[in-house]
Amino acid sequence: MKKIALILSVLVIASLSVTLIACNQKLGPKDIDQFYNSLYDAESLEFGMELSAPEVNFEIKMMCDSNSTYNYERSATVGGPTIENAYYTTYIDDYLYTYTQNDDGSWHSDGGYYYPQSSQETETAVDEIPYLKDILNGKNYEYSDDYEMFLAKSDMTIVSDGMEMVLRNVELELVDGNCTVRCQTYMDSYSVDMEIYIKNVNSTEVVLPEI
Repeated sequence: MKKIALILSVLVIASLSVTLIACNQKLGPKDIDQFYNSLYDAESLEFGMELSAPEVNFEIKMMCDSNSTYNYERSATVGGPTIENAYYTTYIDDYLYTYTQNDDGSWHSDGGYYYPQSSQETETAVDEIPYLKDILNGKNYEYSDDYEMFLAKSDMTIVSDGMEMVLRNVELELVDGNCTVRCQTYMDSYSVDMEIYIKNVNSTEVVLPEI
């Protein structure tokens, strides 16, 4: 769990929206709360977020298990370059190693640095992203039989890194223990579609690249 907190702290997420998807069963707000609470004890998970505006697309993906993490980031603009970055981290005997990719596509590892796991902070994933407490709060939603998903009762206001954001048309889907999140917001006067997911809780495995 400490590794999850470590890597989530690296991801500076400016904003989030939510959708927890319902699947062929009657769900209630308590199921949202149960999912949120399960993240406190999660040993592994996969997390992703995508923001889409008329001329910009941004994507983040993170996978982590009890010992290793994978991070991927991509940004693309209309008429501009697509920028991608990926790296892995893993612990070996209280040393943290980082794997990065060479220009030819191969991977290499740094020399590692001493970072005993026993000295790490004990914050969990939900502590590192405090606004998840509002987004994954059952009292903010009603279940829609027509759409087979949760719909927010009203717009949500979240604060991330000192920036206030209003999330509109928030949906929330929960399928087989996986969470998907969708909504709209505004950034710099542009309408932005957001989607996040949290899935494969306690079943994610990070496979390190060959070096």
